[in-house]
Amino acid sequence: MWNYEIQALGVAGASALKKIDAPLFNRFEKIYIHNEGDKGSETFIKKAYEVLPYEKLYTIRADAVDNECKDPSDLHIKGILDFEKLLATAEKVDKKSYEDANIKASSMKSIDSNQTEQVSKHVKVAEDVM
Repeated sequence: MWNYEIQALGVAGASALKKIDAPLFNRFEKIYIHNEGDKGSETFIKKAYEVLPYEKLYTIRADAVDNECKDPSDLHIKGILDFEKLLATAEKVDKKSYEDANIKASSMKSIDSNQTEQVSKHVKVAEDVM
């Protein structure tokens, strides 16, 4: 993508999105997430919902340009990478899915903090006993 002067960020897996500093994305008007149409992409996109702002999020699909291509790299290799066509596949992310992912993430964080508090109490008890 950078060879075509298109700003792009490759993220190695959904769990890596936790490391992204979301405010860095504030300067972008739109954020396009490539959807390969598989379970990994689905997980990645749901994780992106937890990190990135809804207003800016869109998905794009290389297979909508050429059904034999799973990503922009495949389009490039075939010599048919056309950003206008690729961006024409853009779809706004589903608001309900976005909200559901954030509700789930919030509830998981409260569970995690509750578990952390319980573990801390058990550690304190163990220290007192010793």
